[in-house]
Amino acid sequence: MNDFIVSVAFERTDFAVGTTPLSIVSGNFNDDENLDLAVVNFVSNDVSLLFGDGLGNFSEPTNFAVGQSPTFVATADFNVDGILDLAVVNNVDNTVSILLGDGLGSFDPPVNFPVGNAPVPLGIGDFNGDSFFDLAVVNFGGDSEDSGGDDVSILLGDGEGNFNPVSETFPTGDGPFSVTVGDFDENGNEDLAIANAFSDDVSILFGNGDGTFSDPSNFAAGDRPDAIVNSDLNQDGNLDLVVANADTNNVSILLGDGTGDFSRTDFPVGELPPGIGVGDFDGNNIEDLAVANFFGNSVSILLGDGSGNFDNRNDVAVGTAARAVATGDFNQDDRLDLAVANFGSEEVPGNDISVLLNTGPLIKGTRDNDTLVGTADNDSIIGGRGNDSLYGKDNDDVLEGRLGIDRLFGGNGDDTLRGGQGRDRLNGGSGDDELTGGASIDRFIFNTNQEFESEDLGIDRITDFSQSQGGTGDIILLDLTTFSAINSESGTGFSIADEFTIVTSDEVAETVDAVIVYNSSNGNLFYNTNGSETGFGNGSQFATLTNTPSLIADDFFLRS
Repeated sequence: MNDFIVSVAFERTDFAVGTTPLSIVSGNFNDDENLDLAVVNFVSNDVSLLFGDGLGNFSEPTNFAVGQSPTFVATADFNVDGILDLAVVNNVDNTVSILLGDGLGSFDPPVNFPVGNAPVPLGIGDFNGDSFFDLAVVNFGGDSEDSGGDDVSILLGDGEGNFNPVSETFPTGDGPFSVTVGDFDENGNEDLAIANAFSDDVSILFGNGDGTFSDPSNFAAGDRPDAIVNSDLNQDGNLDLVVANADTNNVSILLGDGTGDFSRTDFPVGELPPGIGVGDFDGNNIEDLAVANFFGNSVSILLGDGSGNFDNRNDVAVGTAARAVATGDFNQDDRLDLAVANFGSEEVPGNDISVLLNTGPLIKGTRDNDTLVGTADNDSIIGGRGNDSLYGKDNDDVLEGRLGIDRLFGGNGDDTLRGGQGRDRLNGGSGDDELTGGASIDRFIFNTNQEFESEDLGIDRITDFSQSQGGTGDIILLDLTTFSAINSESGTGFSIADEFTIVTSDEVAETVDAVIVYNSSNGNLFYNTNGSETGFGNGSQFATLTNTPSLIADDFFLRS
């Protein structure tokens, strides 16, 4: 374990959908090379299509009617025309709706196929070896023993968008709630892994290659497993399972051995997890997890180590009652993003999804005094409770000091520095940075350890310069090596009074004698090496105080 948490940061935007979204999937539904989203809405009985623009934004929803109380949506090319279609499970109708896509973002009216009692999710695979997609639909059943359910309906596809049911259903454990498809015994036939919410286990149904399946082999999971997915989590070439356990607030990792056997380890997540996404979120070619937390209103990010272990959990806030997760690169920056369906509450049903754009590494401090150093990527660096030092290095970083007396240095790039509580020191470095001191008395530092060059400093925006905190305000620190035209002695203020002046226009700022010139009308702060001659000589504007305080000489500290 590192002394600090290394994870991935996300930027959230919410988008409207239908009423009570329950399931979500990504795909290119209008053939424009941008990923779109399909969201199934439990109460409004429809599917919302949101078309992506490739920048992380999505359109207003276009809604397509399906059956009553839809619970799950999946996508594949069911009629082999090269265009993605949709399969939607309708819980009350006991059907699956197939919506064939036209490649332009629209779909044919749904064609419904009967399944068992109270179906919840489905899995897609080729179960009879004819190269057409088939469906495995999990039937949750009713409250009584004779109400049916606790089994799987198999619908065999004909490659034209039609499906024929296998005459028998296949038993599972008690309360099957989620299914994933894969070849778990590596015999060339696709198998089923089903999470059983009431018997607290996973049923493996091994495929016979003809559309039929074996009796279940059961493996223990946590309490009330609600979701299951598969991937190779330990890079041994065998499929493993991830199970989200709603009542124990953890995920069970079942590592497969390639013969159909599994070994289990549990890892904590947020409160009541009902949905899982798998992908490489930190770009190290190792599978990570994104787990939706229904009561936590969040997604837990767990980074994999390539051996089947997961560490450095980071919970990212989303909308109310996160129910399901989809993954995809929604803004085409080669980072894997997330889309989360927010179910809402009984009092206020959900009507939105949260799109989380992956902004790069997150480096997070502890309660101790940490030194947190960024990477060459766009980092988010967050201090803990101690007196921390945060260094952004290259690219556009976000640094947050939070509690303690922190030192924040942006480095190269256009950075955002937020001091938080405590007497912080903020130095944007090169680039056009945004500096927010936060509570207490802060120092905004301008120093490059060499003579002033405008490209070494950029033009920083100081958003909250304060002159009245406990009788002493924030300070703008100017290093005399960088601002070498200043002849005043080091210390507070300017010992040579006329080296600082205030003007009310940028044009006048170019023609005054002072070395440091402040435009009180717009907050612009200039370094002038040219005296009263027009222009700033080797100087330039180096900051803007966006709250336009009435600066005085004593707001500056000169450091030799």
